[in-house]
Amino acid sequence: MLACVSILAVDFKIFPRRFAKTETFGYSPMDAGVGLFCISNSVIVPSAILHKRIETNSCFKDALIKTLKSCIPLVLLGGARFFTTTQVDYQLHISEYGVHWNFFLTLAACKLISFFISRVFGTKCSLVTSLIVITVHEIILYKGLQKWVLSDISRDSFLTANREGIASSLGYVALFMAGMGIGNLMYCESNTIGDLIVLVKKFTLFSVFLWTTSFACQDCLIVSRRLANFGYYMWILTFSVTTLTVFMIIDLFLQTLKLSSVTKTEMGVTKDSEGHVPILFNAINYNGLAFFLIANVFTGLINLSIQTLWVNDMCSVIIIFLYAFVISAITFLLYCKNIQLKAW
Repeated sequence: MLACVSILAVDFKIFPRRFAKTETFGYSPMDAGVGLFCISNSVIVPSAILHKRIETNSCFKDALIKTLKSCIPLVLLGGARFFTTTQVDYQLHISEYGVHWNFFLTLAACKLISFFISRVFGTKCSLVTSLIVITVHEIILYKGLQKWVLSDISRDSFLTANREGIASSLGYVALFMAGMGIGNLMYCESNTIGDLIVLVKKFTLFSVFLWTTSFACQDCLIVSRRLANFGYYMWILTFSVTTLTVFMIIDLFLQTLKLSSVTKTEMGVTKDSEGHVPILFNAINYNGLAFFLIANVFTGLINLSIQTLWVNDMCSVIIIFLYAFVISAITFLLYCKNIQLKAW
């Protein structure tokens, strides 16, 4: 929700510049978007929840075909985004992903590469695997990849034109694998209060370890979303685990108060309530890809319709509010009608 609001709000003067994406090094709220999206999606992939069934019963060929099919919508969306932005001469920052590459292609690459890595190393030790992947990625960056990506060489081939997106993919794969590992830790537990207490203790210790490591190595862990390096990996992982820990503590508190789940019957919704999550968040969780796609479309339309940098503060707030309301309403209606754009 915050990511989709930010991609429009950043185009207005009212949006604080310190919250915008950094050019090369450093971190900001908008830098966290793609990393957190990788984590949040990989936490709930079937291989993170049902790894035993997948590893023992799934044929490699069938699993590969299923993975490729799930990547097709992402690749099509990535191609469509490049085509439409080119046709309408929409302003893009090529230093973010490259000329042709974009967020959707990075997610497709994450899913496909993660599939092959999981087949080799399995999914039970995804956290260890992710650490190996990010270490290899950091070594490759140190050996010359970082210098090449950040250089001013001409973008006269597909590889050089999209060097940021291609080179950073392995870092995002490491985050994707880390999310699968977190999912394994979460879903191995039952939903009783006792087991939730144990889970909170585990994640609290994990958070303390990550924060301690991050502070101890802050001088050498330079964060770069553009490179998706080890510093970025640690920052996103620390933020994700800490946030999940806070959510677990809240859920534990609510369960202690014996708050029962509510069945949603309004507007034709018959799904059972998922814990204590607000219905709008359930709708976004149900259709995360569609929500982000709708947000991108409306962001483009608004930017093509008005000069956002010349809009005063009051009008900026009104436009951003109406935009957030419309994309949320559309996503909620899709949820009510059980319409889902699924690519994970």
